[in-house]
Amino acid sequence: ILLGNVAGGLLVAIPDIGHASVALACVAVAVFGRWMSGRMPALTATHPDEPINWNPITETMRNLRLARANAKVFQTLLGISWMWFFGAVFLSQFPGFAKEVLHGNEQVASLLLVVFSIGIAIGSLLCEVLSRRHVEIGLVPLGAIGMTVFSIDLYGASHALPPASAALSLAQFTAQAAHWRVLADLALLALSAGVYSVPMYALIQIESKAHEVARIIAANNIINAIFMIASSLIAGAMLSAGMSIPDIFLWTGVANAAVTLAIFLAEPSYLHRLAAWLRGA
Repeated sequence: ILLGNVAGGLLVAIPDIGHASVALACVAVAVFGRWMSGRMPALTATHPDEPINWNPITETMRNLRLARANAKVFQTLLGISWMWFFGAVFLSQFPGFAKEVLHGNEQVASLLLVVFSIGIAIGSLLCEVLSRRHVEIGLVPLGAIGMTVFSIDLYGASHALPPASAALSLAQFTAQAAHWRVLADLALLALSAGVYSVPMYALIQIESKAHEVARIIAANNIINAIFMIASSLIAGAMLSAGMSIPDIFLWTGVANAAVTLAIFLAEPSYLHRLAAWLRGA
């Protein structure tokens, strides 16, 4: 998803053929994905007698009910979906943030996406080291704290930028020290999101019954989509109300603190494991 945002931003900027290039790239990725899915090895069905329901509405509701049946799994699904809400807010605002706040060109917008992508990747891989090679849900509150702290600091960094009279090139943008604080906040914010999300995805698979994992993942994708749509609507409403893009980042960070705290209080095992992880247990 993140690499697709980067590639799309670069392709659409190609003079005259940018939009056609994006369209062709989407078709090419879809064909490649279909081909790769056909190369996946066949597995024995874990529940071969399960009937196939061809009604997408009733099956969707059935999957959501299945997810709600296990409180710990459902709280985890909400936590993951909140991460997608959080990330979608930032990704959707990067073009406007680069142009209106950072006064950069299209290359600067692409740089923000690249930094965000690298941060997510490093945070995800860092989980293996921090968790001592097993699923450690105590990392989730740690990641949530970082998401809030660096979102709020990004708001502060956005108000400490030097004035610019014209759109900055990539070289001009990176030559100014104040912009490195913005990039550091984005990288650490994304790293924190990676640390936050990976243990949750692992927990879903551990806590779900083997023959129900696929449907739980399907329910997760449905809730993710709902949260991402909500993020677009809420961010749009905030912009229409006169808020700036840094204001949106600030309030998203504050909301992250409130939402994740509510999840951790509803499922205290996250905080218990964080305390144990800090003690080295």
